Amino acid sequence: MNDGSRLFELPWEIRERIYEYYLSFDHNDFGDTLRPLHLYIEQGGYSKPIPPLMLTCKRGYRELHQRVHSDALMRVHTAGWGDRRIGFAVHGTLRFERLRRLYILVAMEYPNWNRWLGMFGEVARRAKNLSELVVDWEPRPNSTKGWEAKLTEKKYDEFFGIVSDLKNLQVVRFHGVMPSGWRERFEKETTARLDPNIVIVLKRTRHTMAANTAEETLLVIGAGPLIGRSVTALFASKRYTKIALIARREEQLRLEKKAVEEAAPSATVKTYAVDITDTEAFSKVLEKADAEIGKPSCVFFNAARVAPSEMLALDVKEIEYDFKINVSALYATAQRYVPHLTSLAKSSPESTPAIIVTSSLLPSEPIPAVFSLSLVKAAQRNFVQTLRMSYENEGVYIGLINVGGPVSHDHEVWNPDNIAKKSWEWFSQIKDKPSFEVKI
Repeated sequence: MNDGSRLFELPWEIRERIYEYYLSFDHNDFGDTLRPLHLYIEQGGYSKPIPPLMLTCKRGYRELHQRVHSDALMRVHTAGWGDRRIGFAVHGTLRFERLRRLYILVAMEYPNWNRWLGMFGEVARRAKNLSELVVDWEPRPNSTKGWEAKLTEKKYDEFFGIVSDLKNLQVVRFHGVMPSGWRERFEKETTARLDPNIVIVLKRTRHTMAANTAEETLLVIGAGPLIGRSVTALFASKRYTKIALIARREEQLRLEKKAVEEAAPSATVKTYAVDITDTEAFSKVLEKADAEIGKPSCVFFNAARVAPSEMLALDVKEIEYDFKINVSALYATAQRYVPHLTSLAKSSPESTPAIIVTSSLLPSEPIPAVFSLSLVKAAQRNFVQTLRMSYENEGVYIGLINVGGPVSHDHEVWNPDNIAKKSWEWFSQIKDKPSFEVKI
């Protein structure tokens, strides 16, 4: 197979399902052992063959390497009387430091904490970039008394202590009957969002086990330094595994790609150079990005031209150009992706379909020296508000990052990293606390 294979002519959504099936795990894929610390940590370098499809061509490798290298499945089960084994299913080499998702399958009637909790702790200490934890829990509910109840509570404390130390954890997905009190502890003791609607489903039959993964794409229009770079890098490190960057200049895109890859080493980053005021060229680039990396679940619109504009001396064509950047291009983006985002909201309740736009105080406090930017930013805010009013009841989150002053690395509040941090705090809670904008 080569890059021109008919496989790559299929829409990304279909290829994604093919890859899910192709990467399914069988029970024989687990390296079960009674000495997991020795095999997986002390000995190091535990590996399984890389899927052959990855080795057939460069495009196959690009499209598969993210899910192959960032996911691992840990299973603890009873192989016989008193024989409780731990095994990992992976593709390629198991490297805990690059894991983004960890699945824990406790396939026993009773938790048997002592058999696997220590191993989970060792994995968690090494998997610093873990952003998603999936717990597939088979133990049946039971009530304990006396010393058994105290021991169980102690193990609960140890488990939640491990989970709370995962500082980059964003989502916990739980499949099975959740022990009493766990929901409250997840919400109180971790910063991650608890999602009972599992998106990564472990399908168990007598012979096979499939891990169906859902990767999310972040589309960034107006990739560049300062806000664009910091927000994109943070969002990539926290949630999004596929990033599409759009900007005018190739040389700028190379810098942005490097910055995102440093922040999220396991992310797939693609770049596209285009002048977004050229509607036809912009549309073709979006089509290409959709085909290569998949349609986005989040659009981050950061495009703008910050330049002096003298009142009544500025050529009207310059105002029209600013309008095309801030309003027309955003409108074309919404036209293309809002139908997809509303569909995503219905088909994947766990998703957060969104359009986020960088803004400022210019709509309410215009500055004569940059009057052109002031007036198009006012029009842009109006459009984003009406867009939100039109689609907020359909599960699409539309809002603004409203920065209250000039952005500078030296400013205590208006520095790019703080803006990114506040933006993520706002966005990560937007389903529970809907709001139109984050004011910084």
